[in-house]
Amino acid sequence: MNRKIKKLLFRFDFKSVFFALFGAFIIALGTYVYSDSDIPKGGIIGICFILENMAGVPIVISNLVINALCYLFAWRLMGTKYILNAGFATLSFTAFYSVLTFFSPDISFLDGYSLLAALLGAALMELGTGISIRFGSAPDGEHALAVSIEDVGHIDTAWIHFTVDFSVILISILYVKNLYLIVFALIIAAITIPIQEIASGSQRGEDDATTKKKLTSFACVSLAVILIVSGACLYVNDYYRADTEAIEQYRLTSKVEERELSDGIIAYVPAGDIKAGLVFYPGAKVEYTSYEPLLRACAEKGILAITVRMPLNIAILGSDLGVDVPSYFPEVESWYIGGHSLGGSMAAACASKHSDIFEGVILLASYSTADISNTRVLSVYGTMDEVLNKGNYEKNKKNLPSNFTERLINGGNHAYFGTYGEQKGDGDALISNKEQIDKTAAFIAEFVAGK
Repeated sequence: MNRKIKKLLFRFDFKSVFFALFGAFIIALGTYVYSDSDIPKGGIIGICFILENMAGVPIVISNLVINALCYLFAWRLMGTKYILNAGFATLSFTAFYSVLTFFSPDISFLDGYSLLAALLGAALMELGTGISIRFGSAPDGEHALAVSIEDVGHIDTAWIHFTVDFSVILISILYVKNLYLIVFALIIAAITIPIQEIASGSQRGEDDATTKKKLTSFACVSLAVILIVSGACLYVNDYYRADTEAIEQYRLTSKVEERELSDGIIAYVPAGDIKAGLVFYPGAKVEYTSYEPLLRACAEKGILAITVRMPLNIAILGSDLGVDVPSYFPEVESWYIGGHSLGGSMAAACASKHSDIFEGVILLASYSTADISNTRVLSVYGTMDEVLNKGNYEKNKKNLPSNFTERLINGGNHAYFGTYGEQKGDGDALISNKEQIDKTAAFIAEFVAGK
């Protein structure tokens, strides 16, 4: 046993061990500081943040498991000595981070400065990683995996790190509600990734010209990605918000029960017998709660009405999200699906694939590009609607049954199916928002009743 231990210890380079410890401590400190912000992170730590926020998996556990898998993949190429040093660095990081989280050193001076905390934390993490790499180790399996990929695919490890970091940050949109935090994370990564490259560059024997050229490339690509993502964030955050004051007036007189089934799925349950269920998709770039008055009006007529929030408020990104909604109410035998504008089109697309679940489709200022000719269809639009493309509406009637039900609301426009104010490019309604909602609910109730 003593001989085996000596042989194992001989594999360790104690200079590398010292700097692995030093690098691991700096990374643990940086991670602790970074976690004080709400800004996502790239790399393996970023994956750990995603798992912690979405599944409650502690960072120390997910970090060990993911790194172990990376080391297993890279062992043959990197050799036992490197894997031992890297594994030691990973365990050291886990220990340091556990100690920091246990004692919770005071960093209250960063309270209210989320962006500064993230920038400082990321800088420390990249610096610690660079130090470890420079001395033949690594604090996590990402570097070992990157070197293995470089050997097989002849891709520079720096670009592998760059791609992984930016990809994980973009995936963080799954739990980050504020899209601007994604932009901040990309900016921080673009600023701090070069710190690792500078700190570890000499380990790869790069000259100053090569390093400078690479950093310039990083800057150009980072800027392009940040501009694209920033533009996308500006686009999706420019949406129609629910008119909360107007909606509150509907709540005051409503006897309908509002029930949140899960995050982003709200049901409006009738006080009496339920005649049928309706899954409703919101219009493009419209807050899903804007349709609460309409769905309450439907519920008051005995229809269980359920609205579904769409990713980024765009129904095309979640056309099948309504499929599992009926399972919340197994006692309801008859189900319909519908939506407003783009939401209606996506609801129709969903119905075309799940006719065994939905027996009818309700299109509000919308049309179907999918064939739903074997499904009951109700189509409703206002005579003052200037947003609905009438040409496409007429052209796509071929996708509906020949006997579909069409109802016009005299004086109604595009926006008044919801409660979110006026819509750009829409016509001026000649009736009130409440009148249009009441008429629409009446048409839906008649349709569900088979009239």
